[in-house]
Amino acid sequence: MRDICGVDGELRQNCRYEGRPVPISLNVEKEYRDLCPQLFKDGNIATCCNHAQNVVTTLPSCYSNFANFFCQFTCSPFQANFVKITEMLNNSKAIYNEAYISRVEYYITSKYAQQFFDSCKNVRTTTGDFVLSILCGTSIDNCTPERLFKYIGTYNKALNIPFIIDVIISSNNQISSTTPYQKQKQRLLKPMNTTTFKCNQSSDLSDSPCSCVDCLSACTSSAPFPYLFQVLF
Repeated sequence: MRDICGVDGELRQNCRYEGRPVPISLNVEKEYRDLCPQLFKDGNIATCCNHAQNVVTTLPSCYSNFANFFCQFTCSPFQANFVKITEMLNNSKAIYNEAYISRVEYYITSKYAQQFFDSCKNVRTTTGDFVLSILCGTSIDNCTPERLFKYIGTYNKALNIPFIIDVIISSNNQISSTTPYQKQKQRLLKPMNTTTFKCNQSSDLSDSPCSCVDCLSACTSSAPFPYLFQVLF
């Protein structure tokens, strides 16, 4: 996937693209490095997106994982390893008279899904709501990794999700797959398994971990209060 081929109000749908990753232009490289630092490991500067695509705004520890989930999906030079096009449309929303992507499958490992989920489990917003209850579209008690990724992959204008992303959580290292929308009809997919950050760790987007209020493992043990007789005597 690369560039924009469909317009739905404020939303944009991607074009099918099967070429090689393209080096990012120097004038926007810093912006992408700040937002998606994991894409630039080992000196890589090639991506599968361009500046016309709206990725996600910078967010600070559980949020770093959330941002990188979409960075990998949108821009990773290895995108073809874990994203499969399952539906394309050519209607009034299309531009350049070219079909646009309307549904994909995004394969991630079960380990990655659980670590992503755990990093956000107890984090609250400034209004006191659990982040996961918002990302899951349900109460925190009913939120699971499966529900989390199903909700954030649902086409939703309010959440700026431009097409259906069926997130497939897999325990397999490789998956044999077929698709009518790509030149290589039969291929092996490798579920995405990038680095995640625990809530008590700083991340590539923030130097600070989550606070003790949001993350039990970030709490440091303090010296206990002295007994009353120790104070008095």
